[in-house]
This record gives sequence, structure tokens and C-alpha cells, in this order.
Amino acid sequence: MANGPPGAPVVHGFPHLDTVRSAITALYRRLSADGVHAYATSLPPADAAFADEDDLHLGAQRVARSLVQHLHLPEARMIVGFRAMEHAASVELTAGPEYFI
Repeated sequence: MANGPPGAPVVHGFPHLDTVRSAITALYRRLSADGVHAYATSLPPADAAFADEDDLHLGAQRVARSLVQHLHLPEARMIVGFRAMEHAASVELTAGPEYFI
């Protein structure tokens, strides 16, 4: 992950620590400590595993479904698409009952 424009000095330490702390504080205020602790610590590796012979679209849907369940989101149809992107992934929420991944 880049720290700035090419040729810019590397930022050492934790330049976004204040943002992270603010986000965690807001999360605890919104959900309460019990609400935050209701979520599992992490997604089991088997739920995100991808074998070489797996179909790319079906595998992405399976992993997305696991994340939806892990985050206690409403079940919905998942539409997987692939395109050039700046970041590793994107999920778009719409008014309809689907997740665009």
C-alpha cells in the first residue's frame, strides 16, 4: 500500500492511528461492548479458502456469503464481477436485495 505519491518519503509509524481510534470508539458507542463482542473474532480460514480448481465466480460468491453471515448482514443475492480496480475489492450496497461484489 502506497504512503503517498511516487517519490514521496515513506511515512513510518502509524499515521492513521487517530482515525482508527475514532472508528473503534464510534463502533463501541453505536453497538455497545456486548454488541461488538457478539461477533466472532475472525472468519474461519476454511470459509475463505480457495482451491486452484475452484470456479472463480462461484468461489467469490461462497466467500462473500461467508462474510455476510459472519457480519450478521441480511441474506441477499450476490452478484460477482471482475474489473480493474485500485483496491483489492469492493462491495456496493444498493436499495435492492443484492450485494455487488
